[in-house]
Amino acid sequence: MYNDKILVFLSRPNPFLDAHQYFILKLQEQFDKYNIQTVTLQADNYDLTDSINYLKGIIKQCYGIAIIGFKQIFIEIAVSYTHLRAHET
Repeated sequence: MYNDKILVFLSRPNPFLDAHQYFILKLQEQFDKYNIQTVTLQADNYDLTDSINYLKGIIKQCYGIAIIGFKQIFIEIAVSYTHLRAHET
């Protein structure tokens, strides 16, 4: 299935920006240089009612794990909640 590559579980959110997708692509290229195949959890591959057991099974097949986090929210303008509460009284 993975052509004798070293399996590493890749935990990552869905790419939010083009830069996120680019980073994942470049990371995959680096892994390929070292004969590493990443495995990710795909929502369509498992029963949502038993996702933890499926995840444990996938991770047990891997020799390592890479965890990536991306900034998902950009707030341009915000109002303080405490500031709003002061005007209610």
